[in-house]
Amino acid sequence: MRQASLCPDPSLWRVRWVAVEGAKIVLNLRPVRTAVPCPLCRASSRRVHRLYRRKALDLPWFSWPVQLRIQARRFFCDAPQCSRRIFTEPFPKVLGRYARQTDRTYLSLLELSHCSNAEMAARVARLLGFITSPDTLLRLQRREKFPFFSPRILGVDEFALRKGRTYGTLVVDLERR
Repeated sequence: MRQASLCPDPSLWRVRWVAVEGAKIVLNLRPVRTAVPCPLCRASSRRVHRLYRRKALDLPWFSWPVQLRIQARRFFCDAPQCSRRIFTEPFPKVLGRYARQTDRTYLSLLELSHCSNAEMAARVARLLGFITSPDTLLRLQRREKFPFFSPRILGVDEFALRKGRTYGTLVVDLERR
């Protein structure tokens, strides 16, 4: 049986304390890794430049919103060939750059917004414990990236919606249907 963790990714963070502030649960997290690779040259660095705080929303617990307060770090890159002198600690597959919500929260809200219109999805999200608005859900949908495959074999057909008035063209990728 898999051990459940309060933390989004226990390999990245350690929970320092948990508190209830107002109507949300706050997790204070500290990074676990001692050395972090530079994003430019991939050289490992242990020398901390300074600490700063990041805040992000995570999945709710029993319809209580959860906020992560992360004590993130900036590191020096000591590699002489690297043009980057200072870099921030990345949290891959958990929290993107400048993100205000974890990746799993983003995916959950995106799925909710796909199920219905933005107003209804925001109401359901609030009942579940997410802090969001219809405008935020629409913004998430607009930011979504879809894979684009260029078709090799095309089928083209024309049809009439109203004979003599309105015509349409149908283009089909015959390989992927």
